[in-house]
Amino acid sequence: MFLNFLFGLTLTIIGDSQGGIMVPYLRKDYNVIDEHKDGARVSGTCLKNLILKDEVVIIFLGSNHYDDNGTPNVNCVLKMIKNSKKCIWVGPPSIRGKKWDYENDFKNQIVNNCLYVSSQDIIDLPDGIHFGKSGIVQILNRIKSKL
Repeated sequence: MFLNFLFGLTLTIIGDSQGGIMVPYLRKDYNVIDEHKDGARVSGTCLKNLILKDEVVIIFLGSNHYDDNGTPNVNCVLKMIKNSKKCIWVGPPSIRGKKWDYENDFKNQIVNNCLYVSSQDIIDLPDGIHFGKSGIVQILNRIKSKL
């Protein structure tokens, strides 16, 4: 169990494939609702018009956002999660040594509503894009330190 302090809570995972990598690790010990599917970006989740009342919502950004000319649509996600107790955004890792240009802008957009966890320095990316096991553990530890 990675995050003992979350035991008994419901976690909802949204966002892109970075979230999909996390789901099997979290599902072992927690009630996890996996909403990251059906869209390779947060915008795919926004199209569902979900109302998430879960205790902790974790939103993953990933390499799909490197091609965007700005930050993803934060407002649609904030609307979906307004009834959740905690909101955590996990930023994308550096892809092949390239950092995400919009991380600071993004942090400024969500600072009053959600916690932000950077993954720009995680180097455990076996396929060059997605977290490996030690990267997953690093992200989970960062989430723990924010809560």
